[in-house]
Amino acid sequence: MTMTTPRILLADDEDLFAVMLQRSLAMFGYDVVRARNGREALAAYNPAGFGLVITDLIMPDMEGVELIVALRKVNPAVKIIAMSGGGRNHPQAYLSIAERIGAVKSLAKPFPITALVQAIEECLRAAPASAPQPPATAPVTE
Repeated sequence: MTMTTPRILLADDEDLFAVMLQRSLAMFGYDVVRARNGREALAAYNPAGFGLVITDLIMPDMEGVELIVALRKVNPAVKIIAMSGGGRNHPQAYLSIAERIGAVKSLAKPFPITALVQAIEECLRAAPASAPQPPATAPVTE
């Protein structure tokens, strides 16, 4: 990583998992700021201060899906990686929703740290994210 590596905002309510991610990503040269839920993350988010947001999807106070929607209103070009263990459902159900509303990448927990680092690198190299487009609708005929 270089001195220009963007800071990462991490939103996750699971203390042990979040600390492990924060420390592991620091070993790869990333500066990670942690928020304990979506509300904290939204309050901390500043487009000039963070190049990427990584969010869990199931959290108290404000879930990750709500956070993604709110961040897109603040900055339609925000780059977001969603992650989920799935709660009572299979994680892919939550992750596909996150991608439809604006997450650039998604990972099902548990995942190897190398998979997250690869997703981060891909997001940071990619052009700025764009707001998701509504699905095309077929013309109404009577």
